[in-house]
Amino acid sequence: MKNLMYVMCIAALFFMGCNEEENLNPDQQIQDNPSLTQGDQKVVSEINVNDKSVTFIYRDGHVGILERYRPGDTPILGEEFEGMTFSEIHRRLAPGRPVPTELDQIDERFELKSEEVENGYQNEQLTSGDFLYLEPKAGAKEEGLNDIWFRDNYCNPSSFYNGYKACLLNRYGPGTDWAWANCSRSRVYVYPFQGGQIHLQGKVNGSTLFDADLLAGWVYTYYMYSGKNFWGCRVNKQHYYSITNTSGDGWHWSLRSNTDC
Repeated sequence: MKNLMYVMCIAALFFMGCNEEENLNPDQQIQDNPSLTQGDQKVVSEINVNDKSVTFIYRDGHVGILERYRPGDTPILGEEFEGMTFSEIHRRLAPGRPVPTELDQIDERFELKSEEVENGYQNEQLTSGDFLYLEPKAGAKEEGLNDIWFRDNYCNPSSFYNGYKACLLNRYGPGTDWAWANCSRSRVYVYPFQGGQIHLQGKVNGSTLFDADLLAGWVYTYYMYSGKNFWGCRVNKQHYYSITNTSGDGWHWSLRSNTDC
């Protein structure tokens, strides 16, 4: 079964991406960013931190945290936020600003590292130390794409999650790219390096959590959380990411997932 799933993944990646299974200014209004308020998603807060931004999305107990920053810069949510609840993160980033009820009622704690052994953890398909690398599509030009920079910064950290990992480099439109994992938490890094913009959608068990237009020249980080069951254990659900509405665009992206309770 394990081999069959891996073969199916590789076959799908021949044309698309591989997969696996589940601030703005505090005074600025959400309507200022219509690309994040379309569809069924609910933007509960946006915070700007200098030239970076953090957006909190909520739907049916699921939370998405979206970050945007410049290449070479670092994400806002670094190690100093490790172990903090979503409401604590919001208070740290926007002191004095009311915490949305949707975040305040969740006791989940943000994490960057796995609760399991950092290296050598065996999951259903791949070993924690291994990554799936996708070769550039046929006819792709490779000069000046910073794929080594992206790989070294977003595909090879020594720790970060015990589940599935994929590094998808030098992807090109037109077409659709996708990746998925059955997990309780997932994190995706996307860097559109060529063209105008691409569109990224995140779903949890088939329900859209966020839709976002990603402008070329920025790095984007997406953290999705599935919620907990009646006994307080994190729930594994299908986290599905897809990139669409591409033309002559190019991008790199990576996926990490965590499956432990």
